[in-house]
Formats: sequence, C-alpha cells, structure tokens
Amino acid sequence: MINLLVVENDPEKCKRIVNYISQNTYDIRVYSIAFTEKEAIEVINEQKVDLILLDLDLPLLSGFSFIKYLTRNEIKKYENSIIAMCSNTKTTTYIENNPYISAIFKKPVLLNEVVKKLELLSVHMLTKYDETKVENRIKYELDKLNYNFAYNGTKFIAEMIYEIYSHPENGYENFNRDLYPIIAKRHNRSPNTIKCDVLQATRSMVLDCKEETLMEYFNYACSAQPTVKEVINTILNKMGDYYKE
Repeated sequence: MINLLVVENDPEKCKRIVNYISQNTYDIRVYSIAFTEKEAIEVINEQKVDLILLDLDLPLLSGFSFIKYLTRNEIKKYENSIIAMCSNTKTTTYIENNPYISAIFKKPVLLNEVVKKLELLSVHMLTKYDETKVENRIKYELDKLNYNFAYNGTKFIAEMIYEIYSHPENGYENFNRDLYPIIAKRHNRSPNTIKCDVLQATRSMVLDCKEETLMEYFNYACSAQPTVKEVINTILNKMGDYYKE
C-alpha cells in the first residue's frame, strides 16, 4: 500500500480530492492531510509518506517553500514523488526540473488525470519495494550460510539468485552458458571471472560455516561442500514457489 499526503488549504477541496482518490484507487491510501506548509513538513518528518499531492497556492508560506525545504535538506526519498497543483503554471517554470516534482497540474485540476499519474508512480514504487524485499531475503539466506559480502563473488551469487527468481521462465539450467554471461555483461567482466569469484566465495563460505549448519541448511541432502548450483537451488526453494527445478 502506498501512503499519500494531501496538502491543500481549502477544506472543501481537500475533502473532494480525498474522496475521489479513495474511491478510484486500490493501492493508494490517503494517509495524512495537511493544510499548511508547516503541517506538511511535520507529517513527512514524523510519518511514513510515499507520495505527496501538493497545492502550490498555500497561504503564508507557499508550496514552493515546501519544495525548497526538501531540496535544501536533500530528503531524497521524496524525489519524483510530488504531484503539484497551481493556479498559474507560468510561476512554476523554475521548479519544472526539480528532482522532487513528478508532475504539475493547472487548476482547475482534473482529478482523473491526477489519479492516473498517482497510479503510475505507485506501480513504480511497489515494484521497487518488491525488489528490495527479494534482495533482502537473498542476503538473509546468504548470511545464514556465512557468506562474506566483502567478496565480489558473494555479490555476484546474490545477483544470480535474483536473476533466476525474477525470471523463472528462463530456466537457467546451464550457468556457464545462460547465467554467468548475464552477470559478466552487467559488470563489464568476463564470464570466467564471474565464475571464479563465485566459486571462491563459496569455497570460503564452506570453510567459515560449521559443518552441522551446512548439513541442516541443506536438509542433509548434500555433502559438506555444496556446489554453487546446490546453494542457489536451495535458497530459491526456501524463498517460495517462483522457481521450480
């Protein structure tokens, strides 16, 4: 679920915006409302907000000041996360290329257009969120086996696992032919270098990990020195049904 902050000083307009978004989106939740720039700053500093719908025509300190606050403090998690609304878009020229602005709509705003933009941003954010969850799970499993992330080979094997997990339809039965070249191209190295680094990291893992830990992790289905393929297949199977041998 994506959390949205609505910053609008007019209570009636704010209510209309909130109701429309709530009724016409599935993955976006109006998490908080702010009527002033000061309230908006308090919300982003204290609560979990992903997207911001910002009225630039706020009284006293305007929405422009809110954008300046983000820029000055380099709060990068809100880059490309603001949809702005303004009565005079001629005044927005200097913020059009601001990294925090995703879109600017001229008033009167067509809420269906705003929702379309919000949904596009939410899809991107949810995709990134899912990717991070998978990457963290892979790291968790490699940590359990005592893989050392100071080795390039450990990072490469993590990428290999993610590649197979993300594209189970490709099979990747032959690592030499199908997988090492993908990682090699990504890092501008030779497939053989990637393979050697992965093998070195796995050998080091076997030396550093207790034999009983290895045997238990692999459900006693391998020797005390599992191969790279055994490691990858076991981790993928522990992560769920996306991958089938």
